[in-house]
Amino acid sequence: MPAAVPHVDKAALLQLVRIALLNEPSDDFPSLSEQQWSDLFLYAVRHKIIGVIHEGMSKLPDSQRPPRRLWLRFCAERDRVEIHSRKRLSVLANLSQFFDSMGIRTLVLKGAQLASFYPIPYIREYGDLDIYQFGDYRKGDALISKYHGIKVSNESPHHTKYLFQGHTVENHYDFLNTRAFRSNRPLESLLKHWIGEECSVSSISSSFYKPSARFNALFLVRHLAGHFAAGQVTVRDLCDWRMFLQYAGSMVDWTEQYSIYRQYNMHHFVSSLQSIMEDYFALAPIPGLPREKSQALADRVLNDIIYGEFQEPECKTDGLKRLLWKIRRFRANRWKFEIVYSDSRLLSILTNIFSHFLKPKSIFHKV
Repeated sequence: MPAAVPHVDKAALLQLVRIALLNEPSDDFPSLSEQQWSDLFLYAVRHKIIGVIHEGMSKLPDSQRPPRRLWLRFCAERDRVEIHSRKRLSVLANLSQFFDSMGIRTLVLKGAQLASFYPIPYIREYGDLDIYQFGDYRKGDALISKYHGIKVSNESPHHTKYLFQGHTVENHYDFLNTRAFRSNRPLESLLKHWIGEECSVSSISSSFYKPSARFNALFLVRHLAGHFAAGQVTVRDLCDWRMFLQYAGSMVDWTEQYSIYRQYNMHHFVSSLQSIMEDYFALAPIPGLPREKSQALADRVLNDIIYGEFQEPECKTDGLKRLLWKIRRFRANRWKFEIVYSDSRLLSILTNIFSHFLKPKSIFHKV
């Protein structure tokens, strides 16, 4: 994940997000200097929320917007995001039609599906196209290779990867990394059981499927928790969770979900998210989904997401330097591990080592 801009104005950042997602009034928006606007622009681009930030800014009076030169930069980046998002959805539709013609069902995960919850789907920027093929991933990969001449990579512990029409596709055979964390194994079984019973046709394409709200309430949290422990959560993830709660939260039995969160030691993390949603994202309390009792912990979670306690920039050089950077990051994120995993820390280190030996390229490379 790219390093945060340390001095980005948190109040302005979160208020622009609320304005964009919830169409909130903006009478009390803080006055920002040109440097603060520049920092905000850099932050939004790096963390893939430029579309959201621009949408919030567009609802401000002209007097509260940045100088014209900066405003035009925001506009240009927002246009780039929309073009990119529309292209991704077009590629996804082409991919779905190919697999549908081959008799393979395909489920849309994460970004492309979450964008549909946003007031304007194209302001939600996303990277890879994440899919799941109900146990037929080997067949799907073989067909992509045969008919499109595409090389498929199998270096990740829970998905294959390939380029389709210039865009990266992650074809998941597992929803979670079951090799690195033993606690993911029963959760994986539960998710696969639910997805086998509860999915429906997606609005993106009639040949794509979408998961149920119950599935997403667990999958999104576990996925988010894993990235949080690794230091890879951004404000975009908070936006996703907020919009999911708004548009699908009423379909979730939160008492059931929270018992699972507690069983797998994610409850403090999820309750911290709920505190953040209520305090900064104008979300009403949700029965069965309590806020965190420790305000200090909730504040620490939010500040880590926005600024990052581990400030050392990601080492993108393959080899020993990247391995050492991963070790330093792992040590710095110990407190986060303790609020998202029920695994023994020592056992998780050993299972992670074993997992990397099964996929040795992941030790020294970014895969």
